Amino acid sequence: PGRIVPMEGLRGVAALMVLLVHFHSLFFPFAGGVEPAHSVSLFLSTIGHTGVDLFFVLSGYLMYGVMLRSDFRLLPYLRRRAERLYPVFLAVFICYVLLSFVFPDKSKLPAGGRELALYLLTNLLMLPGILPIEPMITQAWSLSYEWLFYLAGPLVVMGTGLRQRRWQVRMLFLLALAAGYLTLCALRFAAH
Repeated sequence: PGRIVPMEGLRGVAALMVLLVHFHSLFFPFAGGVEPAHSVSLFLSTIGHTGVDLFFVLSGYLMYGVMLRSDFRLLPYLRRRAERLYPVFLAVFICYVLLSFVFPDKSKLPAGGRELALYLLTNLLMLPGILPIEPMITQAWSLSYEWLFYLAGPLVVMGTGLRQRRWQVRMLFLLALAAGYLTLCALRFAAH
C-alpha cells in the first residue's frame, strides 16, 4: 500500500508521453507559430513519440514473460488478448462505420461492393500497419503491431525452443534478433 510498482510507473510515463503527442496535434492549430508556445508544444510532441515505443517495450517484456511460463497455452492466450483489445476497438469501429454513412464526405470507406467488404474486413482484423492498407481508424495502427507480436511472439518462443533454454541463451538470441533488425534498418532493407 502506498508504493508504486515500477512497471505501473513506467506505463504512466509512457501514457503521459503519448498524451503530449496528441496534445500537440490538437494545440498546434491554436499556437499557429506563436513563440514560445509553438516550440514547446513541438518539442513535447517530439519526445512524446517515444511513449509508444516505451509501451511496446513494456508490453513485449510482460508478454514474453507469459510466453515463457511452463503452463502457457496459445489459444487461451490469444483469446485473453482479443478480449482485452476488441471490445473498445469494435465500439469505435462500429461508430466510425455509422458516422461514415452520416458524413460521407469525411469517410474513408470505398464506394461499395466487394471493395467495401474487403476494406471493412481488413480493418476489422487490424491489418493496416502490418499490410499496406490505409487504416480506417488512424490511431488503431498500434493495435495492428500488438496483434502481430501476440501472434509472432509465441511462434518464435515455441519454434526456437526458447522456453527450454537458459536465460543467457535467450538474451543472446533476442540481442542478435534486435541487432539483425537494426542492421536491416541501417541498410534500408527495413523501416524503423
